Amino acid sequence: MVRVSLETAQAIQAMLVAAVLAVVLVAGSTGSVWAQSGPGHESRGMVDLQNRSLDRSDKPATYRRLARITYPQNLMDAKVEGVVYVKARVDDAGNVLTAAVERVDPPEAAALGESAVEGVKNWAFEPARKQGRPVASDEIVPVVFVLDRQTSPKISGATLGPVRVALPKPMTSVTARSHEDLS
Repeated sequence: MVRVSLETAQAIQAMLVAAVLAVVLVAGSTGSVWAQSGPGHESRGMVDLQNRSLDRSDKPATYRRLARITYPQNLMDAKVEGVVYVKARVDDAGNVLTAAVERVDPPEAAALGESAVEGVKNWAFEPARKQGRPVASDEIVPVVFVLDRQTSPKISGATLGPVRVALPKPMTSVTARSHEDLS
């Protein structure tokens, strides 16, 4: 039998609840983006659990509604991939007031920044809470642009989990029928 302190159990419970909530919120979105946490990702929630009291009324912001982010065709054709870290100022109602590129990894993928920022501006968040009250916050959102669905780039310095931009669905070809085939 493994024994853990009440604080550790509460921390584990809080992380599990946050993970399930993120999956539910993202799964209920438009389906064009999805969140993923992987090795090398430290969310603010984990850091907060280590650095602050476990006051249940203090909560970081979370995703509420994610609008589609477009992977520009010319950048897909050029095989440009990367992670755009967007700094979003979120008000106490969860609306994005401002969004700007914080950094891009690798820097050669900077052209993806405009698309990421435009998408994040249309998102909505559950606002951060301090002592149970909604508060404005600055969030660093990692927007992942990759062409290989199996690729999971390392994420660092973000306050929220990564969001992967969905690739467009391939068009099915429709063959033209001759006039004789239609009768």
